[in-house]
Amino acid sequence: MHIKDINRAITMAEKSDLFDALNQMYDNLPEGQCGGCTACCRESVPTFFIEYINIVNYFKDDKRLFEELWPKLMDFYFTELTEKKGCPFLDEQDRCSIYAVRPLPCRLFGFSSYEEYEDNLKAVEKGNREVKKYYKNAFNMVLPDAVVEYKVPFCTDFVPERTIGTDERLDYSDVLFGLDSRFLMSGILDPEMINMTLIHWFAFMAYDEDDAGDMRIQISQEILENGTSKTLRKALKSLAPKI
Repeated sequence: MHIKDINRAITMAEKSDLFDALNQMYDNLPEGQCGGCTACCRESVPTFFIEYINIVNYFKDDKRLFEELWPKLMDFYFTELTEKKGCPFLDEQDRCSIYAVRPLPCRLFGFSSYEEYEDNLKAVEKGNREVKKYYKNAFNMVLPDAVVEYKVPFCTDFVPERTIGTDERLDYSDVLFGLDSRFLMSGILDPEMINMTLIHWFAFMAYDEDDAGDMRIQISQEILENGTSKTLRKALKSLAPKI
């Protein structure tokens, strides 16, 4: 994802009122009271393109924040397979630095019933086992159990206004997919990039998708073998993209 494409997408979203449509959907979500424990802030969540460029647009008004976060974002992307870390968007007080523009999964966490949480957890565990098998077969990498078996706990401190069922969640996702389809039709967005994780979106601001993936494998192998990575240190010294 080239910077010029991002700027083109932001301009298109502004002229076509796509950001307004996104914020209207956000405003229609139910509310809840969060205790701020950040136990759920341990994943790079799936994020639609319209949400990603909304966050980039937010950084345009606070470029210093983006520059401060950039090394944390890249460190999280390159070490995600070897160590379970807190979300790189958390500040030193464990507050979300992009709370006003956080993506849909962050806004909906805590609104599910325990039964829905259990069903989702089973799907995540199955996916993690498949990921572990893939990296072992493809790259002879044994991912740490702390990463593969990590479970985001069911939140008992969050007090939702009401629960949100699967159908309603899908309705919200459909709204976002509809907004993303505008970028698909314009040729800005590749279909394979729909609903990538937020950290992946930012990594591809600086690196070609294939190059970023190759570097992540190399860095992961170095860390698993040596406990450190020269490739990672070199990558973290790279300047952040200009937004």
